[in-house]
Amino acid sequence: MFGLDLLVLVIITSVGIYIVGMRWMGLQSSVRTSLAHTAETVGIAVVFFVVNVTVLVVGALTMRALGFFVSLYLATDLTLAILSSIQAVVFQFWRYSDESGDG
Repeated sequence: MFGLDLLVLVIITSVGIYIVGMRWMGLQSSVRTSLAHTAETVGIAVVFFVVNVTVLVVGALTMRALGFFVSLYLATDLTLAILSSIQAVVFQFWRYSDESGDG
C-alpha cells in the first residue's frame, strides 16, 4: 500500500507543477519532449550506475588480490544510485548546453 501512496503523491505533485508551469511560468505544453528527455536521462543514469558499480567491484577485487581487505558494501549503497543520477543530469545539461551554444 505504501508504494501506491507514493505513486499518488507523485501524480498529484506532477499535475500541480504542470499547472504552475503552464499558467505562471509560461512553459509550453511540449510535455512529450520533456518525457523523452527524462527517459533518456534515466537510461544514462543506469549506464553511469553500472559503470560505477563495475569500477567499484573491479577495484575492490584488485585490492583484495593484493592482500588488502576492501568491502563491497558500497556497491549496494543507495547513495551510489543517487550520485549516478546526479552524474546523468549534469551530463545531460552539459550535452544540451553544448548543442544550444550556451556553454
